[in-house]
Amino acid sequence: MAKIFTNRPGLLLSLAILIAGVLALFTVRASLPFLPERFGSDPYLGAWARLIIFVTLFACAFIFMRIQNEQFKVELVAVLLGVCFSALVFYVLRETSYSFNGIAGDQGFITVQVTKFAYFSKSVDFAYAQLPAFYPPLYFFVLGKIAAALSIEPYKIIKYGLIVVAFFLPLVSVKLWSRIRAGELAVFPLFALLIFQEWYKPYEWLTLVAFIPWWLYAIEGIEPKKGASFGCWLLNSLIGAVLFSTYYYWFFIGGISLILRIVFRPIREEFGFDYKSGFMVLLGSAIFSSAYWAPFLASMWRSGGWTSYQNRYFLPDFNNLTFPFLESSSTGLLLLAGLAYLLVTFKHNRISSGLLGLLIGAYVWQILGYVGLLFDTPLLIFKARDFIVYLLAAATGLAIGEVWSYAKRKAAWKERWAPSLLGATIILGLFTGQSVVKGLVENELLQPALRTQYPTDLVSGYRKIVGEEPVGHVILGDGNTYVLSAYMPVFQFLSWAADYSHPAGLYEERVDFLQKLSRLENPAWFAAALMNNRYDHVNEILLHNTGENYGFGYRPNQFPMPVTSETIYFAKDIFDPKYFDQYEIGNYVLFIPNYGADPLLEFPEPSSYDAMRIIDGLGDGDDFYEFLLHFGGHVRFNNQQAYWEFLHQSFGN
Repeated sequence: MAKIFTNRPGLLLSLAILIAGVLALFTVRASLPFLPERFGSDPYLGAWARLIIFVTLFACAFIFMRIQNEQFKVELVAVLLGVCFSALVFYVLRETSYSFNGIAGDQGFITVQVTKFAYFSKSVDFAYAQLPAFYPPLYFFVLGKIAAALSIEPYKIIKYGLIVVAFFLPLVSVKLWSRIRAGELAVFPLFALLIFQEWYKPYEWLTLVAFIPWWLYAIEGIEPKKGASFGCWLLNSLIGAVLFSTYYYWFFIGGISLILRIVFRPIREEFGFDYKSGFMVLLGSAIFSSAYWAPFLASMWRSGGWTSYQNRYFLPDFNNLTFPFLESSSTGLLLLAGLAYLLVTFKHNRISSGLLGLLIGAYVWQILGYVGLLFDTPLLIFKARDFIVYLLAAATGLAIGEVWSYAKRKAAWKERWAPSLLGATIILGLFTGQSVVKGLVENELLQPALRTQYPTDLVSGYRKIVGEEPVGHVILGDGNTYVLSAYMPVFQFLSWAADYSHPAGLYEERVDFLQKLSRLENPAWFAAALMNNRYDHVNEILLHNTGENYGFGYRPNQFPMPVTSETIYFAKDIFDPKYFDQYEIGNYVLFIPNYGADPLLEFPEPSSYDAMRIIDGLGDGDDFYEFLLHFGGHVRFNNQQAYWEFLHQSFGN
């Protein structure tokens, strides 16, 4: 720890650059109201955005050429690029409170999860009450807590999360790369940020940018200085835990690359790396991230639900094994240059060797995905495409750095090499910078963000009935009503789509329960089953009023086919006013169960129960037996086993 403070001037310099960047970002935010309204749409938005990134790249080139202090220019370039990225997001999304895609698709899941963490201190699932998060929660947890601390509505913090990530990405990149690529050479992997961006899921982008240099340094053991210490292990393990708890997918690729190295090479390579330290870091990362995965695994063990639906989201395109470096485009050519650099240098360059190992691991992982698919266990291999593009773009940046370093050693540097390289860098920067702008301005998810409106009628109607802050309520709601969870800390009885469902949530069992409910014709038994279901205490039921009946829409698991919506219909007369209070909210009808009127409360103790006696609305013992026969696995109530044994003896034959 003492080493951190021995270079106090350098630390102060870094802090000053960071503060300057933050102030610049606040200036950008303050300028938004003063921009002409037409700047918010094309063609003006595209022109404005291009000017921003072009000026930024010119400034970065000037700084890199003119400033001699390596730390100063590397961090200043990183902060300038971060301010540029954040400013672009500010301007592109200035007409909306939402991030890309509004609250549709994955952005809906993200918004709901952030809302939960704004209200709950423990790990909590986005859909099911009493379950911990199944998706790596750290990013959502941080956003939720910031929203709560600043009294910002959680759905609004999503956009600001993207802005903050965009600001810090370049700085995170140079800080981590500087551990294996000292001095000004740490800036060249920033080139990858101009080739690959993930504006939709910034947590994936952030972890990808950090994972590769972290893996090379902490696991592959590539570092400019010899020696290790407990402090080094602790820092590397904590970084690994943060990455894993934010988005763990890249660890699969890293793991494959590590296995391949062990299998096809001696334990100690020609570079002299001992795998022991890497395994110790992975162990430390596992320990420090256990706050996420331990409750998650425990919940599956307790429920017996081990089926993951997240990886069962599948489109035919996912089967394609892509080779982006062979595409007939300028970007493909740049990626091919990165691949060529790795192939030429990997035998004598540890960084190239490590990157090539990760690249091979990414392709092996995709091939394993075909095997998994044949056994109905897909691996979401399409995610590896992003990894490959970013890795090869970083390799291209490293190759540019090698050319730069070679040219600087030449006597004719100032007269010949510097102007040529500067010109080539500017041209390349203008090309890639324009691609960044197009990725934002022409993003297909931008218009959904701009069109998304706060559902005032639904939210205010619900709050008027149940109260302003229905914290922890469980809604058995039509799939379209999941938006309530994006604006309030309420849970869903059934995740609106199977691929978002927690394994321990027992998705298929819940669907089976609802389908059986829809086939009941007796209002009393319907109420009994709902009020005593074993999954969740249902606070409200919110269904679509179709006119003839009530509809519950959902998106089931239909792997390997693309997901389509299905609807379960309930007869209107099944909701007896004796058991449910009824309210109207636009095209929806809301029912609140009256648990004090639970039909099962009518039954005496099993020892005094007369199976021949008819109970009003419920029938006799034969009816009770039929109920248990069909719903016994879905309900839990006092003396259930005793009733079952008694009734099975009487009616089981």
